[in-house]
Amino acid sequence: MHTRIVRTPFANIFLAALLALSASLAVFSTAHAQGIVYGDRVPAGTIVANDVILYGETVIIDGTVEGDVLAIATTVEVNGTITGALVSAGQSVRISGSVGGSIYAASLLLGLGPLASIGRGVYFLGGELDTAQGSTIQRDISAVALGARLDGDLGRNMNAIIGPVELFKLAVQGINGLLGTNRIQLPPLLEPTSAAPSAAPLGAIVGGLQSMGPSAAALGLPEGVAVDTERLVAWLIRLGLDFVTFAVVGLLTVLLAPSMLSRGAYRIRTSPLAALGWGVAVFASGIVVLILGLAVVVAVSLLFWALALGALGTLTFAVGLFAILLAAVFYVLLVLFCSKLVSGFFVGRWLLGMVSPRLAEVKIWPMLLGILLYLLLAAVPYLGWLVAVAATFVGLGAIWQGVQDTRAF
Repeated sequence: MHTRIVRTPFANIFLAALLALSASLAVFSTAHAQGIVYGDRVPAGTIVANDVILYGETVIIDGTVEGDVLAIATTVEVNGTITGALVSAGQSVRISGSVGGSIYAASLLLGLGPLASIGRGVYFLGGELDTAQGSTIQRDISAVALGARLDGDLGRNMNAIIGPVELFKLAVQGINGLLGTNRIQLPPLLEPTSAAPSAAPLGAIVGGLQSMGPSAAALGLPEGVAVDTERLVAWLIRLGLDFVTFAVVGLLTVLLAPSMLSRGAYRIRTSPLAALGWGVAVFASGIVVLILGLAVVVAVSLLFWALALGALGTLTFAVGLFAILLAAVFYVLLVLFCSKLVSGFFVGRWLLGMVSPRLAEVKIWPMLLGILLYLLLAAVPYLGWLVAVAATFVGLGAIWQGVQDTRAF
């Protein structure tokens, strides 16, 4: 028997996730709504020409799905064919068939059998990643896992963080990135390469090519010194992209939450040390809360699974993980952008107030000036690290104090 339905695009994975959670409240016999197929399995010999949302204690795909699949279950098994992508969350995800697109999985185990074939990449967050000999992944593996056994064939690159030590290093790197201290540093002036290229390898000669622009003398530089033009252009491009990103977030802040800038700047002006202290506390406590929240979600899910309440455990894991991800996105946005915007707005308004008090009253101009000054100072070696740390902590603490002031009223 073959089942065919008119195909509609899998437009939004988050919308599909919400639909899946809503559908889980009903009895999961196979049903069709709005062009998307719901159920807990695709039997052998069945061809579904549409996107599929599957949920239950055990989800099994033995047939063919000509589209994308969202599967949430204690155990997910793919023995048939999926022409699109597979998005899955559960205790165990096992692939013994073919997935034409990429796999996005969050589970305790992601296993690829000897006959598994993945047409694109694998993106995994969880406990163990196991690819058996004979399995094939056409592109990359991007994974954060506690353990892995990788015996299958990989078409391109392996980008994985495996083990507790590597997870700790990743967390440290993430904190460094939140502080904004991993920027491209201001390119130094480099000495030109030797005039006798035959004495150096070809790679060194190519890497040492000098600028075809004005000479060092024309630029007023000391004799024998030239600018590394390639790195300078890369730095300017990065600076421009950072400025545009901050400017867009800043304009949205001016439109949606203008009081955050004003209250934060007031707190920095009246109590900068208190803002610094609160910023350190909020920064550290935010990381702790996210880690504890994730630990609670995993512990509760494991408890439900241990009590043979697999569906409830899977639902708890999926909803909890989604909530933690939303909280993490909000935290990163607050630390990476909003803290610098408040600090930059304070500095920009102070400088503009001395030159043109009228312009200083229009929030956009001091914000843009402060962003530009911050990005320039953050690019200076050594000093940039101190500027980024100070702007992050002081701005974050000022935002927290501003929120408390709002509650007081």
